Amino acid sequence: ILQITLDDNPPDSFPPIQGKIMTDPAEGLKKLNVLLVDDERSICISMAMMLKGKTRMFKSAGTAEDAMELLENNTWHIIICDYILPKMNGLEFFKIVEQSHPQAIKILITGFVDDGTQEKALQAGVNQILIKPLTTEAVMKTLGKAILQYQNGHGTA
Repeated sequence: ILQITLDDNPPDSFPPIQGKIMTDPAEGLKKLNVLLVDDERSICISMAMMLKGKTRMFKSAGTAEDAMELLENNTWHIIICDYILPKMNGLEFFKIVEQSHPQAIKILITGFVDDGTQEKALQAGVNQILIKPLTTEAVMKTLGKAILQYQNGHGTA
């Protein structure tokens, strides 16, 4: 089981986001819990290092099944999930998450996006798509959009 935990206290078819997008969302993240679901250890480690000290809580899981356990015990404001996972893909995972945690902002990580992927992502409740290869700039910009969506009520019950 791949799980990294850091607890610190201190596309066109998607709906437009109102307000100024934060390119450095560190301030907005301090109050939020972020869950990452990815079976690539290097992505989990990189994301953990990138977000260390910037979120209220950050955890990662290597499978959708492991993430389900984390969903039961915590409130997650932002959930980031890779499309390709063992046993259950990211869209199947987000369909379940949408039923149990509709308030969370959902970000899908994928290496390729076409119209079919975007449509399926929207149907699964995905709010943002993050395209590989991941860069710090792209991740932080996407998180800035996610924070704004959450603050604007798109991610609140």
